[in-house]
Formats: sequence, C-alpha cells, structure tokens
Amino acid sequence: MPQILMFLDNGFKPDVRVQKEINTLIKLGYSVDLYCWDQEGDLPETENKPNFNIIRIKLVVIKQQGLRKIKDLFKFYFIALKRIENQKKYDYIYVHDFLLLPFGVFLKYKLKLPFIYDVHEIYHLMEWEKYNSFIRSLILRTERFFSKFADAFIVVNKKRKDFYSQYFKEEINIIGNWYDPYEGEIVEVKKMFNIPEDNIVVGYFGVLNFNERPIDSFINKMMNISNIHFIIAGFGKDENAILALEKTYERLHYLGWQKNVRKFMKDVNYILYYMNDERKYFEYTAPNTLYLSISHGIPIITNVPGESKDLIKNYNVGYFIDNADNIQSKIDLDLSSENYLGKISSINKIKDQYKWSECENTFKKIFSILDR
Repeated sequence: MPQILMFLDNGFKPDVRVQKEINTLIKLGYSVDLYCWDQEGDLPETENKPNFNIIRIKLVVIKQQGLRKIKDLFKFYFIALKRIENQKKYDYIYVHDFLLLPFGVFLKYKLKLPFIYDVHEIYHLMEWEKYNSFIRSLILRTERFFSKFADAFIVVNKKRKDFYSQYFKEEINIIGNWYDPYEGEIVEVKKMFNIPEDNIVVGYFGVLNFNERPIDSFINKMMNISNIHFIIAGFGKDENAILALEKTYERLHYLGWQKNVRKFMKDVNYILYYMNDERKYFEYTAPNTLYLSISHGIPIITNVPGESKDLIKNYNVGYFIDNADNIQSKIDLDLSSENYLGKISSINKIKDQYKWSECENTFKKIFSILDR
C-alpha cells in the first residue's frame, strides 16, 4: 500500500477539509501518516486508525505574535524532521498551506519523493491587514519561488486557480470544499422551536465575529420581518452578543457550536454568508456555506464576490445583497413564488458539479501523473 507523509499546521481537531481528503485517499488505496502542529497542546499526541495515523507535535504558540512565529515554525520543522527519521519508507510528500511549503520542498529532495502542495488559502492576501507591504511581498515571493518545486498543485476554487496560474505554469488542480448528498440525522427546527409551517427560516452557520462577519446588521433587519426566524450555530468572540440578541428577539434561536450543522438544514429556507467587505481577501473566499447551500438545495444570501457572486449570476442559486438595509426588497418572502422556486430548481441542476465525490477523480488523476 503506497504511503503518504502529510503535514498540517494545525492540531487536526479535525480539520474538515483535510479529513475529507484523507478519507478519499484511503478509499483510493493509500495510507496516510499525518504530522500536525498542535499549537494549543490540548490534543492526544497520537491517534491510530486503519491506514491513518495522526502524530501531533505539541509546540504551544502565543497567539497574535506576528513574525515572531517564524521561530516556532522552524522549531516545528526541526522536531518533525527528527520524528520522521528512521521511520517507515514513504512514497509521497503532501503538505497543506504556505507555512509548510518550504519544509515540503526540503523533504522532497532529502527523501527523493514526489511533492504535493495543497493551498487552502492565499496567505499574503488572507493576512493582508496584519502585515506591511514589504512583508506581504516577501510572503508572495517566497511562495512563488518554492511552489515551482511542487509536483502537484491543489487549490480550492477557480478564482484561486486563476490567481496562481499567473506564476505556476503547470496544471493546477481544484479540490473544492464540496459536499456529497447528506444521509445523516435530521433535526426539524420548526418543531424544535415551534415555528409556524408557513414562516421563513434563515440559517447562519459559522464564525461569530462581527468584525469579520457582520451578521448582527442582518439580524436586526430581518427581525423586523414578522414571518422570519433566524437560527444560528457557531462560536467566536461575539457569542455573548448573540446570546444577548437571542433574549431581545424571540424569533432568533442560537444552537451553540454544532459538530454537524447539516442535520439542521431540512427546514432552512435561506442560508446567510456575509463578510466584512473591507477585507482584501473578500473576493477570494471559497466558503463552505456556499457549497452547503448547493448540496442541500437552499438559496444563499451573500455579499461576497468571486465564486459566490459568479454562481448567483450564472446559475441563479441565491441572492447577492451588498447592504443589509435592502434585505426585505431583495429576497422572496413568499416561498411559493416562481422566483424562489426557480432558484431551488437551478441549484438542483448544478448539484452534481459540486459533489465531493468528484474530487476522487481529481486525486486519481494527480497520482496517475505522479506515478509516471
């Protein structure tokens, strides 16, 4: 069985995207050893599963330390190298994200193995507000230099593929944050919260941080519409603010953090994905929420350009609203309307293009090329 040596710069609690990728790789006949950087030090040091081993390197990092994190990064490199020396023979190197890219290139030449670079984020854009122009330029130049040594390059959507195609001239593969049809537990939120059958349920599932995701403005506007209920699942620094709003509005329902948000989708009529439009990274996001909405056949409400806006424009999968003040005039308050039903029909027509199982074929293609 071919062995993959994989590296991740978080503790894998798990990381949903990485877990889905590993599950697919195991299905295709590969075994994975995942070396994780446990920056909080609160997870088991090892976990052993069929064809999948997790090895966590506990190197606690002070948050918000900026460039000083580089010292900890090189400590991780050093410890990881010591841990893998004299271990079993591997067939591939696979690293996730920019911070581990140089290490992946080093291991490629040390171990003489094919190297896969899986980019979850465009790092210098994601951290645009944190660093000055010199540091951002240095990050970009570093990534441009080291990524040329990758034998396979993976990104999460077409927008990011277009960006990296400017300097990576080989084929770039898309492994999207997509979902297969849901067949798990179902929770009927209308029964759970005594919501009338003819009322509208809007769902938000994600980070509770009003600076990054200003959903509070939407909550205040939507609660002025008498037949709308708002359900929220997630966690973040503004969780207490959500709890306070729940006390203010009887039609706002907070579910807390949920490991499986998909079980709440049956009664949801709209899914909200709203971001701070002043962030540089705004148009490059590849939101899980977008793909959840497609998988469950639920129209999305969003202000996010890039792929979200493109899919709304090209396939009629939701509502692009750049100002919460316009919510009442922009969305359909009659769920039997031709416009609303048309969006559901449009989503169902493109569902198969955004199934996770499509990524299995992409992985097959990647490894067939590496094995030539």
